[in-house]
Amino acid sequence: NVQSEFFRNHPEFHEAQESGTPQAKLCLAHEAVRRHKIDILIEAAAYGLDGLCLGFLRHPPILHYAPILVEGYTKTYGEPPPSDEASKDPHFIQSLPIMDETHQQWYR
Repeated sequence: NVQSEFFRNHPEFHEAQESGTPQAKLCLAHEAVRRHKIDILIEAAAYGLDGLCLGFLRHPPILHYAPILVEGYTKTYGEPPPSDEASKDPHFIQSLPIMDETHQQWYR
């Protein structure tokens, strides 16, 4: 698995499991991560490619439990996001809009 220098130098931008254990991917909720990924696309496009394929494999939980996401959810709903095991909990459905909003920022 190829890891960028940015990834290695910025563990504070990694996704996290509910337990707080870091995951081996960057969290798109951080502006610096989005900028890094956009810069890569701009650099690739400068080579005169015919196109770029952006493949996302995201599934519930879409953005996991990075501190920035937990803080945003807690600020919006007044309590921490539900656990993975609580996917049938009505609060889980409530968590999807804020997580999806962060995910959608990447596409914008």
